[in-house]
Amino acid sequence: MINKDKAIFFERIAEMQEIKMIEESLKENPLFEDELSQIGYDVIQKNSDVIKEMRDKGLIVRRPFPTLEEFVSQANGYVVLQSTLFQMEKDEFRTVRQSGLLNSGIDIYNDLDQGQVPLHFDWQFKNRQGQYESSFTGGSDMVNVVREVLDEQESEARANDIRSVQLNYKEARKEIDYLLNNLEALVEGTVNTQYHGSLKR
Repeated sequence: MINKDKAIFFERIAEMQEIKMIEESLKENPLFEDELSQIGYDVIQKNSDVIKEMRDKGLIVRRPFPTLEEFVSQANGYVVLQSTLFQMEKDEFRTVRQSGLLNSGIDIYNDLDQGQVPLHFDWQFKNRQGQYESSFTGGSDMVNVVREVLDEQESEARANDIRSVQLNYKEARKEIDYLLNNLEALVEGTVNTQYHGSLKR
């Protein structure tokens, strides 16, 4: 007959082995963040350190986003990038919102990391007289962006960043203009193509 202490000892070993098996399984098939809620808030709260350790080990991960192409192919509505909506002028966004399409008709593809918004710059450049003038990227009254103020030296050092933001905004403006130009048709349901579809712009 196995004594009590020995039984407890083997129970602990069995628990350790079970934990190892679970960890090995999660290395192959990590738990997604949105699945944590199924465990229960109380359990999550009491095991916050364990959950942090599992995240650090890559055992709990954010569910991968579908690619834009995959999202478009599965969408029921007209696809617009989240970053594009954020870079609309507020009066433009108001027009889209009042159309009702944000409730039904538009599917938003989140192309931004969690908590991220598009970056824009207030920057300086030299005019022909060699004097510095102020400029800015993007529109003047956009919905939700963060602006970074650059002085003369920073503007010169980050010229590539400024150019990149300008190009990204140019692409966003194309999408915004296409959306606004087709807004009535989208409301009526007569648009059967996607800006982010097979057409290359």
